[in-house]
Amino acid sequence: MKETTDYQITYLEGSGELVEKTNQFLDYLKSKGKKEKTLYTYGKDVELLVNHFGKGKAINKITKPLMGGFLKCDGILKTASGKDKSHITINKTKRVVNQLFDYLIEKGDMTENPMPKEA
Repeated sequence: MKETTDYQITYLEGSGELVEKTNQFLDYLKSKGKKEKTLYTYGKDVELLVNHFGKGKAINKITKPLMGGFLKCDGILKTASGKDKSHITINKTKRVVNQLFDYLIEKGDMTENPMPKEA
């Protein structure tokens, strides 16, 4: 029998524009009916972005070259124990971060998605 896990949406704590915008993104997804497990995993993915750039990073200061560095960082490529993450996991994280930026463009908070096209 499979054990069920209680997934709770994890909002990022602290202040700063990047934290605020990622929490708004999670609220948006929740309002669209995303499941708790999805919200939990998406929260973990955007947390990698916030941890890399810092909570106070202005979203319009995140550029394609900076995102290129983020996509090559250990937070994206390695597990907490240092093992390589699967390509499926890496691609999911990229997709979630891309969705965050698309959401911010749709809201008018950004004018251009900083994700490199090859990502």
